[in-house]
Parts: sequence; structure tokens; C-alpha cells
Amino acid sequence: MLVRLGRAKKAVEYSLVRLADPEEALAVAGALPEHGDPGSALRVGELGLSLQGRKGRLANLVRDLTVKEGRPGMALQVSNTAVRADPDLASYPQVRKLAGERWPEHREKLLAFLRQNVPYYPVGHLDVYLHEGLARGAIAVVEESPIEALVERVADAAVESHPRWVIDTCRGQAEEIMDDGKAKYFSEAVTWLAKARDAYLAEGREEEWQAYLHELIDRHYRKYKLRPMLESLSG
Repeated sequence: MLVRLGRAKKAVEYSLVRLADPEEALAVAGALPEHGDPGSALRVGELGLSLQGRKGRLANLVRDLTVKEGRPGMALQVSNTAVRADPDLASYPQVRKLAGERWPEHREKLLAFLRQNVPYYPVGHLDVYLHEGLARGAIAVVEESPIEALVERVADAAVESHPRWVIDTCRGQAEEIMDDGKAKYFSEAVTWLAKARDAYLAEGREEEWQAYLHELIDRHYRKYKLRPMLESLSG
């Protein structure tokens, strides 16, 4: 409010003493450049990054400010902070851009951090691993946090590189649905089986796939809704 009233200097003085978390710093630092004071915005932003709390959005703002201020070293440091705070494909490539020839060093450190810090819903981790073509890393993430939508993404990406994992995972997902007789989810089971089929074929194991499919058809022949769905996978 002080910034909007044209009292930017007072707002900065107040902020440097009273800020409680990075989100408060973001609110102030984000408003200051619009009033012609990017230097003060940077001071507030840097202080905010030293506080406890979610830092991803603030780190991205501070990174952009440091780039404009011609401080590439600080920009690189803050870019690393942004990825660690909230990994995604908006912040991760910025480190590569700023690191230049030092990118391999920073890449390894960031990937090591991601491996050791997997949140409950690690969509950002998956984005980075799949962007880097690291299917094994993506598999490790969903094995630790087996959220269905994320498992499905990894299964699609790992058909060629890790077909056996895809087969085991997709069969497990499908068989749980079919064995429990969850008729309203049979179409999902068939979707999982189609992924397993693709992985069988990627390994050159078509005969094993056909044998497995016919075993499923025999096992579930009384499920009138499921059987034609399974039969459709044989073509």
C-alpha cells in the first residue's frame, strides 16, 4: 500500500525490518519496479530469500531483476535457488542459460538435489527428468510417489528405454482393476494394457504378449463388458 501511495522509500524501510516470509517480500519487490525502483526491489527480494517459506516465485523475480541489473553471478545463484524451491521447466532451463560452460557442474548438483528431495506430488521433478531424457530418474520418482497420473506419464516415456518396468507396472495397474471387478474402470484397465502391449512389442516379445492377453481373456470371460475390450487389444 505504501508503494502504491508513492511512498516507496518508506515501504522499503518497513519491509527490511518487518518482512515475515518470502511471499510478503514478493508482494513488495514485485510492486517496486513499476514505480521506478528496481534496486530497492532487489534488496527486498534478496532479504526475502533468506526467510523461511516458499521461495520459488520470489527467486524467479529476483533472478530477472539481477539479470536486468547486470549481475550474472547473482542471477545464476538465484536461478539455482528457484529450481530447488520449485522445480519446473520454466526455472530449470534458466540455470543452463546462465551457467554457460559450467552447465554440466550445475546440472549434476541440481539433479542430485532432486533425487534427494522428492515431494508428495513431484510433477516438477518429472518435468525435469523427462526433459533431460532420464527415464530411470523419473521411474525412481514415481516408485516413491506412485500417483496414477504421474505413473502414466512415465510409462509413456519409458516404453523404449525401460520396457520391462512398463510391462510390470501397467500389468499391475490393469490387473488390480480387472480382478476387483471395477466395471466402470475397465476402460482404464485396457488403457494400461495397451501401454504394456507397446512395451512387449518394443522388446520384440509379441508372442508373450499374445499369450498373456489370451490368459486374461480366459480369466475374465464372464465379464461381458470387459471381454470385448480385451479382445480389441489382439489386433
